[in-house]
Amino acid sequence: MPRPVSVLLCLLALLLAVPAVAQKDKSKKSKKELQKEEAYNMIAQETCDCMSGKDVTKMKSSEIEMQLGICMIGSFTAHADVIGEDAVLNDPNSMEQLGQKVGVLMLGKCPQILLAVASGMQDETMIVDEGVMPQDEEDYWDGGEEVTGAIVRMSTSGDVSYLIMKDDAGAEHELMWLRYFEGSDSLLENPESGIGRKATIYWVPMECYSPKTKDYAVRKEIRVLTFVE
Repeated sequence: MPRPVSVLLCLLALLLAVPAVAQKDKSKKSKKELQKEEAYNMIAQETCDCMSGKDVTKMKSSEIEMQLGICMIGSFTAHADVIGEDAVLNDPNSMEQLGQKVGVLMLGKCPQILLAVASGMQDETMIVDEGVMPQDEEDYWDGGEEVTGAIVRMSTSGDVSYLIMKDDAGAEHELMWLRYFEGSDSLLENPESGIGRKATIYWVPMECYSPKTKDYAVRKEIRVLTFVE
């Protein structure tokens, strides 16, 4: 299973080739469609506003991607009830489509931000050969840790799932399943199939917006899971 295309790459693709989007006559749209349209516009504007205070010219692409994702998801959570099933937080394909829709709207609201993003990535080389990791990918994994133990249960908070692991010392770790990670394929059809099994998980700290506290909180995002046979 290939890794999903990142929100940032979706936006850059849109910047290079913006599709012609046919707009329906507003008089022919239902009230629900108009509400969703307004919600997408709000997410685009709020994402622009959030990014406007950040100097993306001094950031690496991985840093820009993280900030852009935080801004977009922070706004999305405030409008998720209107958008409904059009976008699901823990569904990579769904969030990719959200990024595409919001990216088109952002081009009309803050094109200078996306131009700065494209400029910041211009000199970065993406190496796709198997076994070769670009510099940004190395940074992407920095700060992570490895934990081994038994998966004792699953937990769900909103649209995000967590694996709860108990290590050999008896301490519990709440590990966030935010997007595709190596080793997740075996859990897709039945996420609870891993309960009771021993595994080694590599995780990295991820700063996420919390609607409950209205602030950012650090979560342990899963990057690699290997079951210990």
